[in-house]
Amino acid sequence: MGRMHSRGKGISSSALPYKRTPPSWVKTAASDVEDMIMKAAKKGQMPSQIGVVLRDQHGIPLVKSVTGSKILRILKAHGLAPEIPEDLYFLIKKAVAIRKHLERNRKDKDSKFRLILVESRIHRLARYYKRTKKLPPTWKYESTTASTLSPFILCLLPSLSSSQSITNGLRYPLFSLAPPPRAVLALPAAAAAASSPTAVPVAVAVAEFPTATMGRMHSRGKGISSSALPYKRTPHSWVKTAAADVEDMIMKAAKKGQMPSQIGVVLRDQHGIPLVKSVTGSKILRILKAHGLAPEIPEDLYFLIKKAVAIRKHLERNRKDKDSKFRLILVESRIHRLARYYKRTKKLPPTWKYISTALKDGLNQQISQTKMQEMRCNPVPGHSACLTFFMSFPDKDIPSMKMLLHKQ
Repeated sequence: MGRMHSRGKGISSSALPYKRTPPSWVKTAASDVEDMIMKAAKKGQMPSQIGVVLRDQHGIPLVKSVTGSKILRILKAHGLAPEIPEDLYFLIKKAVAIRKHLERNRKDKDSKFRLILVESRIHRLARYYKRTKKLPPTWKYESTTASTLSPFILCLLPSLSSSQSITNGLRYPLFSLAPPPRAVLALPAAAAAASSPTAVPVAVAVAEFPTATMGRMHSRGKGISSSALPYKRTPHSWVKTAAADVEDMIMKAAKKGQMPSQIGVVLRDQHGIPLVKSVTGSKILRILKAHGLAPEIPEDLYFLIKKAVAIRKHLERNRKDKDSKFRLILVESRIHRLARYYKRTKKLPPTWKYISTALKDGLNQQISQTKMQEMRCNPVPGHSACLTFFMSFPDKDIPSMKMLLHKQ
């Protein structure tokens, strides 16, 4: 089944392991995991954000395998679950951002269309959550008042009593809060109870969203999705693998043709090693350079070239695709910019040059997967003046493209 409002197939989710017991490196007790979840929830973090922190900083890939319950169920048991489901909250946040954009750009027809799609998903999700009783039947999304939810996340603290009055099906007026002047705000439970002298304040945890100072190059994104490295540089308590064993795993993966970032993902997800430098004292790329297995060109430049070649192959079949032509211009401008930077930092020779034209000969030549991986990482024997790169689809043994990167 495909996605609702795009051409994607929706198959990019990670598969849970069949084994339900905790991994061997997880030594944290279930009570300690619950305490960490409680502390993060009181800071205003959502369940998915808590899961990312536990995975990347504490080496707990699956909370249910340790505690027997998922994060949201633990939060509900302690009265710290969000009042509205997380996916609905982020859809409302996106709709508010689009409306704010349309206030400044009234003729942006594409944003108007995207707003219609987002709000239709909000109404559809709201009907589903009312049917499954995760939202009260009187709950209603109103675009005029939803902007008060945008700057912060609301999370009920234990000071909220169950006997307080309910407004619009919720325990507090969710869509009538002004943006707070500070991190923690005390609000009345309801407008009627606020005027009485015996009103009980409700503590609401507020988490401001960070603002990015620098955006992406060719898109509207802010480029703030990278994970922050922990300040602590010593190995984590659950990492029992020796440095020599980690280096051996890196060598084996590199000989299979994996790039440094792919090796890091394998070590993190399969072996519980979140940061190689904290174990070995060196980053993955430096280890590969010491053993002569580093890629000939930097990884980000390689994948940009791979993307450019794929777009050119697409344009051979679809010559009138103007959007792909525009994307090709953007990708190749990034290639030239990166190449200038790597020449300046001496990671590429000063005579290195990117040539976009693909060679016509050898496209139908059958080469084994092992040979392709060797040629991607090492210079071609007998061709000291050039580097040849083969890129293929995983289900074919015939290279889909062949390109020369000249050293003049």
